[in-house]
Amino acid sequence: DQNFREQMGKLGLGDYVEQLPEEERKEFFNKNTALLRLRGPFLEALLIDGFPDFKIHRHGVRIFNAIIVEPLDLSGAEVKQPFWLGDSFLAGNANLRDSWFKQNLVLSGVQFLREANFERIRVGKSIFLQRTSFYGPVVFRLADIGVSLEADGAKFLNKEQTANFDNLKVGQTVSLEKAEFRGKVNFRGAVVGNQFIAEGA
Repeated sequence: DQNFREQMGKLGLGDYVEQLPEEERKEFFNKNTALLRLRGPFLEALLIDGFPDFKIHRHGVRIFNAIIVEPLDLSGAEVKQPFWLGDSFLAGNANLRDSWFKQNLVLSGVQFLREANFERIRVGKSIFLQRTSFYGPVVFRLADIGVSLEADGAKFLNKEQTANFDNLKVGQTVSLEKAEFRGKVNFRGAVVGNQFIAEGA
């Protein structure tokens, strides 16, 4: 559908779905999940081991407007290339605990519908979470990020669970401009090398 493609190109999947009335959202997912579905195990295999006779470009893996239905388990994984997931939905739990991303990790405009576990994640450069929404528990406890944590406009929407950044370590900057926290947030023991920005949060 040409109009759908144009709207997706302009808004991205997350913002496109967000502007739909509630009853149309369910209809959208029923109609389009099969078309936009990306399997969690496929993404895990691509990022961790790759595939025979397939070389990932030096700019890394970039995926937009996907619906990942299965849980995503990258716990303990070592990812050498930059990874960019944009304007997508993660319908299952996302487990990146103890993973090691050597380059940038970009999760901009992603909707985490269940738990997002980044406990003890290491990121060599920066992690980007602009416009990202977290509906379930969020854990960044003991995360170690080389340069910056950029989460401008991010939404932490779970009222019952604390967004946990306990003992977070960031080499340069944490930016949470216009971020929204519906429940408690914990930055106890966090170490930030330069700036902590939360203007308009």
